[in-house]
Amino acid sequence: MEPTFQWVAGTLTTQALLKEIKESTSRISGLVDAVHTYSQLDRASLQVIDVTEGIESTPAILARKLGDGRPRDTAHHDPSRSR
Repeated sequence: MEPTFQWVAGTLTTQALLKEIKESTSRISGLVDAVHTYSQLDRASLQVIDVTEGIESTPAILARKLGDGRPRDTAHHDPSRSR
């Protein structure tokens, strides 16, 4: 019976690790998007920018310094006024 328990424990551990990998990948993707937004700001001397996108990407980049490391969605804005 012991090999069965080891298999079940291994399966549960693998599932937990896969969940962590998925969450980590999502966070990394969000950080890459946020950095990409910032890096595009200096491309032209005059350009139309999405202010809301810039404001929303800031907590993603500064999340570790803001507290628990997870970006917070605290935006209450009118999308029609973001440019």
